[in-house]
Amino acid sequence: DGGGLIEEWFEETRRKVTNYAPSRLNSVFLCEGLGGSNYCAPGAGGGDTYLVKTELLSWHFKPFKADSMWWTEAVRGYEKIQKRGGDNWATDSHDWVKEMATEYWKGNSTENPAWEIIVSPPDAAIIVEK
Repeated sequence: DGGGLIEEWFEETRRKVTNYAPSRLNSVFLCEGLGGSNYCAPGAGGGDTYLVKTELLSWHFKPFKADSMWWTEAVRGYEKIQKRGGDNWATDSHDWVKEMATEYWKGNSTENPAWEIIVSPPDAAIIVEK
């Protein structure tokens, strides 16, 4: 499964690009609303959706807004390169994912963004209703 490896490469890139964004590895992912093409749209993720509020519990509270389409493109590209194969597929896929991760962590937008807000610590997102 490439998801874990892609997540690892996103984390490596985060450390190089920004020192203030929370890690994807220990955060919760929120959306500003349920519309659009994000994974919070009804039926998109297959899981439960909750209305939450965020509270500034301490100075440790760190939200970060990013376009989740960079993650989607990283996964698609990784799978395409892996399927293509060849001697350089591992290097090519690593380079592709790092490029997408850099755009993600810089907060850049794709042509059709699907914004997510990463919140750390996770307990800063308080469930209001299901």
